[in-house]
Amino acid sequence: MQVLFRERKLRRGFKWVQTFRTSRPWHNYYPRPETGLDVDFFSERNRLFREYGIQTMAFIPGDQNLRGPIYSGLPTLEKHRSMSPHMACAELLYHYQVDKVLIGDISVSDNQLEKLSLLAKGVIPLEVSKVDDQFESFHVKGKHKNRPDPARDVIRSVESRQLQHRPEPIPSLKRKRGAITIDNVNYSRYAGEIQLVKHDLPEDDRVNVIGNVIREDLPLLNYIGASQPFELLLKIDATHERN
Repeated sequence: MQVLFRERKLRRGFKWVQTFRTSRPWHNYYPRPETGLDVDFFSERNRLFREYGIQTMAFIPGDQNLRGPIYSGLPTLEKHRSMSPHMACAELLYHYQVDKVLIGDISVSDNQLEKLSLLAKGVIPLEVSKVDDQFESFHVKGKHKNRPDPARDVIRSVESRQLQHRPEPIPSLKRKRGAITIDNVNYSRYAGEIQLVKHDLPEDDRVNVIGNVIREDLPLLNYIGASQPFELLLKIDATHERN
């Protein structure tokens, strides 16, 4: 009964707010650890806002100069307190369908700023490690877009088929989740197609594994749906490579 009462009260408020189409509710940020919002409460409030056509905003923490006096990040959701800013941002945008994301803290690193800038343009950023020479020789780095008819097992780059590359085979490897592959000449007309693997697949002598999305960015694969743009960023720092 208490939950229903709160919802009725919110609905009355929303009907009043509808007369002011420029209104933008902001979720709060929470400096003290353990006080950030629960995801169920957050999701329910956003559902009500969307029902009335009201855009929402939420906060993510920074990763460089954190704001005092607690210096523990300023997220809206408690689960985001120790998460990288770009991962928290992507989850707010694509999973919780928040309209605008703000950085609660003073600053973010250059690496995070690059990724957040891509997310602001509707592009999923993916850092890549353990690259084969073919990753660079066939210009795999950069922007791609998933096909409008998404496959179950892989993310297929629309642009790659247009380049008409003909890679020679290299020793085949098991295709782990996050593997970046390019079909070689043994795959006939599919030669040159670039794919990202959604879940583990067996090795195939027609498919070259030429890189891997770093472990931290693997959850971002879930957000690459039909016609979703993504960008492959080459990771130089070996400390982030997958084992």
